[in-house]
Amino acid sequence: MFLCDFSRLDSAQAWYSINDGVMGGLSRSRMSASPLGHAVFSGHVSLANGGGFASVRKDELSLDLSGAERLQLWVKGDGKRYKLNLKDSIEPLSPVFQYEFDTDDSLSEEWQKVVLPVADYQAKSRGQILDGIAPDFNAIVSLGLVIGDKQGGDFTLLIKSIEAL
Repeated sequence: MFLCDFSRLDSAQAWYSINDGVMGGLSRSRMSASPLGHAVFSGHVSLANGGGFASVRKDELSLDLSGAERLQLWVKGDGKRYKLNLKDSIEPLSPVFQYEFDTDDSLSEEWQKVVLPVADYQAKSRGQILDGIAPDFNAIVSLGLVIGDKQGGDFTLLIKSIEAL
């Protein structure tokens, strides 16, 4: 099941940025659609002022992923590490469920398939791991992409699709 198919030009409109400016940082990011049939998550991570992350999110979803064994992304990366976030609650302080993935430095090469087993998602709150908490895959309300972990500088991640399998 396609969660996000970025082949249409309006496919990135519902995504919005949440960057480290919420805590004084200077990072910036955006999600845009390419006429070549993919989305572009890009921006700049600044380590100044205690910052260090940039993210985009799509909310107001109602996804039942209870039968999924894995999520699969088709990406072209810049060699950096990214995270795919899931949320099962709209409460601001509810945990986020993250899976980290590395990208090949392949912006001009072939698409990279990234497989994220649902059993391996980690619950986190404000960067801290929460043990023993699993997402409610019956009720995913938000998807997001994040770059952080002190990876300063410009970044670009091309995304063709996000699927549940």
